[in-house]
Amino acid sequence: MGAVLERLLASTRTSCRQVAVALPDTVVMTKVVQMDASLSELDLEYQTGIEAGRHVSWSPEEMALDFEVLKPASQEGEADQEGKKSQEGRDAQNQKMEVFIAASRREHVDGYEAALSLAGLVPKVVDIQSLALERVWPLIEDKLELKAQDAPVAVINLELSAVRLHELQAGKVLYTREQPCEGLAKADDKERIDQLVQHSSRQLQLCSSSLSSVLSSDPACLVLTGSIAALPGLADALAQRTGIRCVLADPFAQMAVSGQVDKNLVMSEAPAMLTACGLALRSFE
Repeated sequence: MGAVLERLLASTRTSCRQVAVALPDTVVMTKVVQMDASLSELDLEYQTGIEAGRHVSWSPEEMALDFEVLKPASQEGEADQEGKKSQEGRDAQNQKMEVFIAASRREHVDGYEAALSLAGLVPKVVDIQSLALERVWPLIEDKLELKAQDAPVAVINLELSAVRLHELQAGKVLYTREQPCEGLAKADDKERIDQLVQHSSRQLQLCSSSLSSVLSSDPACLVLTGSIAALPGLADALAQRTGIRCVLADPFAQMAVSGQVDKNLVMSEAPAMLTACGLALRSFE
């Protein structure tokens, strides 16, 4: 991978060496927990480590851990104005905050860092694919013309190595699953389409079974992403097999393209750039 990145950098002639990458959800444990708002930053870091350890079997030395406060402290109820001062001490103890915790085996992070290092790159940000998808989703959703704003949508990422499915509702990822694919690299287009349709249909069935208690309907649309998503005939074959409308992801649809860039090339690569756009949008948060 490092050699491929090195050749890519040489062809683009970029001087940028700091990069953002996204780990697949299959190697990351995420959890939203409530913690005391009175915790110092050091204590918060310690407590998140303990909380993460409850959900994984790895030792602290094997764990790469990060966290983010999602919601600031809020009072549990409101005291009357006259008795507010007398209740301050008790209220402070009742303050809570929501904290998002993400943990992965350090070997996964180290693997990315090693590959990037071989190409002379430095990872400034290590994100998660589902979070990058949620960040870029508003640019995709507006073009889907969904009948209901909260209609579930399945995003299927198609690569020669794997098929990954994310199910979203109201812009939030509810489900993620990845299925490795074998033999696609040596298959012809027809064989690839047949296998990709089979893998994708199976993924949708598993997703429907897992979310049966949460969602009452099938996805309103299938959004295809990935390096082989634009394979001629694939979207039509998958729509025919599932009975669900299929569209190619285009995160650039609402962006202005510089005149110095080959617009046709950008548009042809758009389905493969969804995660990259989600990572780039971190700069606007």
